[in-house]
Amino acid sequence: MKDPGVRTDFDSASDPASDRPLGRIEVLLVGLVRSAIAHPILTLAIWALLVMGGIWGTGNLGSVVTNTFSGPQGSESSRVDALLASEFPDMTAANALVLLRHPGLSLPDSFYERLKNQLESVAEVDRVLLPDELGSQGHLGDKTTAVLITFKHVPLDQTKLVPELRRRIKAAEPPVGVSTALTGEISVSYDGYTHVTAEITKVERIGLLLSLFVLLYVFGGWFPALLPLISGALVLAVSNGILMILANFFETSTINQLLTAVLALALGIDYPLFMIARLREELALGRSLNFALEEMARTTGKALLASGGVVMAAAACMATVDVYGLRPAAINASATVALSWLVAMTFLPALIVLCHRRWNAHDLLRNRFRYRNSDSRWEGFVSKVVARPVPVLLGCLIFLGALAIPVFQSRFWSPTVSLIPKSLESARGVAWLTEHAQPGQISPIVAVVETGRVNGVYDPTFLTELDRLVTEMRQDPRIASVDSMVSFRDDFTLRESMALYMNPFTRGNVAAPLINRSQGATATVLRIAPSSSPDSDAARVLVEDLRGKVFPAHAGPLRADISVGGQQAKFVDIFNAFNQAMPLMLGLNFLVIGLLLARLLRSAILPVKAILTNLLPIMAAFGVVVMVFQWGWGAGLIGATANGYVMLFTPTILLTVLYAISMDYEVMILSRIREAYDQSGDNRQAVIEGVTHTGRVVLGGALILLSVFAAYLFADFGLMKEIGLALSVAILIDATIVRLLLLPAAMVVLGDWNYWSPKRGR
Repeated sequence: MKDPGVRTDFDSASDPASDRPLGRIEVLLVGLVRSAIAHPILTLAIWALLVMGGIWGTGNLGSVVTNTFSGPQGSESSRVDALLASEFPDMTAANALVLLRHPGLSLPDSFYERLKNQLESVAEVDRVLLPDELGSQGHLGDKTTAVLITFKHVPLDQTKLVPELRRRIKAAEPPVGVSTALTGEISVSYDGYTHVTAEITKVERIGLLLSLFVLLYVFGGWFPALLPLISGALVLAVSNGILMILANFFETSTINQLLTAVLALALGIDYPLFMIARLREELALGRSLNFALEEMARTTGKALLASGGVVMAAAACMATVDVYGLRPAAINASATVALSWLVAMTFLPALIVLCHRRWNAHDLLRNRFRYRNSDSRWEGFVSKVVARPVPVLLGCLIFLGALAIPVFQSRFWSPTVSLIPKSLESARGVAWLTEHAQPGQISPIVAVVETGRVNGVYDPTFLTELDRLVTEMRQDPRIASVDSMVSFRDDFTLRESMALYMNPFTRGNVAAPLINRSQGATATVLRIAPSSSPDSDAARVLVEDLRGKVFPAHAGPLRADISVGGQQAKFVDIFNAFNQAMPLMLGLNFLVIGLLLARLLRSAILPVKAILTNLLPIMAAFGVVVMVFQWGWGAGLIGATANGYVMLFTPTILLTVLYAISMDYEVMILSRIREAYDQSGDNRQAVIEGVTHTGRVVLGGALILLSVFAAYLFADFGLMKEIGLALSVAILIDATIVRLLLLPAAMVVLGDWNYWSPKRGR
């Protein structure tokens, strides 16, 4: 008897009648597919509108993406940001530097005036300070001078402002032989964004092209091979549109953009791959197209819904930590998973049905190239694995454990300036500053000294001790310069400065931006420029020393509290916040995943095994990343540079992307094994049958994703190379060693305990 929830007019005479009632979720899934295939043109039109919106959002990402961040809430750097915003408004405005290289030339005053007029005509510009007004910071040497640009407000639309400033510099007509470079935080952010965007586009094209060849091998025909690629491109476009919306509410960086690209292509191709594979299985049995689509939704669609739900739950756990763009990354990751599933459940069936009206879908989806059925070979391979499960299991664990050893020696940092290629204009400017030990000028450390007393900063004892502190810092080779209320002029002695501050009629015009006069002159600001790159490890150590040694030693004599902020301090606080949040985030992650999998697989053992087996390829891949990018082993082979550390966000991206993919593979294989076990009650035979039916599809999907991830090794951007290597190694290990060797061996070793649950026992 037909189930009343299934519409019989979609079935042909060759379709089997099912007397098994559909569950609530299955009814919804079948209903969703039926709606898509009943109205294919409307379904495709809706997706077309979403894609158009996504393309528009992608084009406007640059206006909202930033590579500068606030410190974690409650951190010392965030407190400094709040103090600057409320009490030192002149210190919060963004700025940029125009560097001028003029070997053997002395630039005329007329050029500087032209340059100043051109720059001040830009609406966002507040002031332009020429080299003579900047003193030693304006004259970096005989061949290099600097012009400082300050802006009226933040944030700024870097995609419009930076190109406009560069046009104005060119319009000032620098003398022949003079080289210019616009640098600073806003310029570095713009160059980083445009370069990363171009590199992402390049590697996406390479990855899609390589994926096409693999899909042709897996499916043996052009039509089924193109469907996952079209779906992946669709998911990518809409995901970028969602990221653009999120960027209006959360601080979002190019790292979020990179994560979106990787995840959208991975799942946007992976989900349709599994769906089409199941659809072709049903069609090969002689089913009608509509019935085959419904079975595809009821089985594979349900499994992907489960794995996607697990990934979305894991992303929700990641969103609990609002550090350095992690929250928008988690939200967008969840949206990308949902989009990938919806595309596979609606867009894909609608497109297939629409093509069926003109051509026969059975013919379009079949193998067009001669392909030998390899099920017997897969069965033979899996049989050999389960015949000797203990040696296979131990061998896999030893190999993966050896690769994971470097993880325990990993060092993390999150650079910005040093990441972008040296050929870019802002990086060239940083290189010039570095030659004169002034790279910290583009992003100085900011310290707020709070006395808590009205006119406390004018106290002679305070000024004397502040002068000692500034003198000590100036003697530190790691510090290029210190701007303070006692060092605002190089030609002023402490006695002369104190005389100005003691006089109520002159103190108001001295070092005005550095004192919170509107709040009663209770605090002052120190602007400290490191002699190393602002995102270097040396700058990080300097921040830690200022906080832990230098400032505490002077806080008592100053009778003041000293807080350290600025981009370097924010990176330190972000790093510390990550370390503190990671155990809680991972623990919550594993708990939620375990509970969901226990519900799905009706077992207390399989979820634990799934979590551990999903972690193994991630740990092994991260160990390889440490070897290459921290230790330098083989870095030259992929055109990479060993910096002595690993990017702070590599583990997060690995966990997000790999857990999404690994969970697909895990759920697909375990669901098939569980289905076979429920029918036969024979664990060994269920493992052989489950892996045999899913192994080829999983390996094909892994090869496709390997093509996508390996393309990132061709990028001219260190972070993309690092992510590409990590994901490529992880997916290769996951789909071969873990899924084809370790998983079946572990299942056989555990035996019937795999299916144990507290309610049912063994």
